Amino acid sequence: MAAHYDASGPEQIIAASRELYTLREEAAHKVIAGDPAMIRALAKEAVRPDSVEDHVGLEMLQDGIGKQSASFDAFFHGICPGGRCKEGGRRIGAGKYESVWRDRACGECRFRVTGPRFLAGMRDRADLLMVEIEMSKDRESVLAVRHQQEANDLLKNQLRAEIRIEQTLQRNLLNEWQTEDRMIQMCRAIKLVDVESTYKPRNVLVKRSNIDPAKFHFIPTDTHVLTTLQRLLKQSREDPSLSISMPREIEGHRRKVIRKVMEARDVRSLFYRIPENEQNTAIDIIGDMITRITDDPNELQLILEDDYNEKREELCTAVKSALSKVISIPQTGTSDIIEIAHDGVA
Repeated sequence: MAAHYDASGPEQIIAASRELYTLREEAAHKVIAGDPAMIRALAKEAVRPDSVEDHVGLEMLQDGIGKQSASFDAFFHGICPGGRCKEGGRRIGAGKYESVWRDRACGECRFRVTGPRFLAGMRDRADLLMVEIEMSKDRESVLAVRHQQEANDLLKNQLRAEIRIEQTLQRNLLNEWQTEDRMIQMCRAIKLVDVESTYKPRNVLVKRSNIDPAKFHFIPTDTHVLTTLQRLLKQSREDPSLSISMPREIEGHRRKVIRKVMEARDVRSLFYRIPENEQNTAIDIIGDMITRITDDPNELQLILEDDYNEKREELCTAVKSALSKVISIPQTGTSDIIEIAHDGVA
């Protein structure tokens, strides 16, 4: 179990966040085109971590007013106005800066510009970081078992070094997650006022829509990792900027989480009769069927891990039924698969 940002189902989260995604897309396109009004609005709304010194992103962003800039890079969680990762870290001398700890480690980068319009993207990024931490912990556990069983001293030393690498990665990821969480909470605290209002609180987002950052939950909640994987992976099918930021191993990690359902009698053979280009969508269906069983992450883990769990038997029967319907439809298309998703566990 881990602190992800929403315990509700993927459909509800996507529906609740859609206006934020729309605002983000509008902002990104207009900024890259040099739109003066949007650049000034983002500059006014921008928030940054208190720990970041020599932040120059706002100045670089404002330098782009009125001119299209190919150097601007719009992420799903903010905009990089032409900075470079290798110079985004702390100052180490006159005009010299460290790199961030890895490429696109934007949390404390002095170039990234972000704010409430990118709140949903920051949430997505924070959840991706938490998923990466869990995947690293899994790798560390495997390495620890191998280390314990290994008799050769040279190989034991190599395994020990690999374990330390994973532990360092986890610390860096956790620091990045904590920074992103602080940014999320700062954005949620920003107040909305009408354009004509004379009341100007310290943090002001001029109202350009009916959206209110404070209405979004976005508070870390004990959530099963499968719930978060479902949301991120399904959302990435429609969001290229999120898709290219996904760890390569994330699809495999989801399969690992639901492996006992996938390996149940007849499920595996049915699954591999589905066309390869539709298998990820089929796993989306299976994942949705699993996460609809319960909102309790501990109960969900028991269903996935307990060999004698009755609910998993019911689940496997429902999954087999759903997959059989997919296979029985000649030249099944994605729309058919998605429609069948609603015939799962009640």
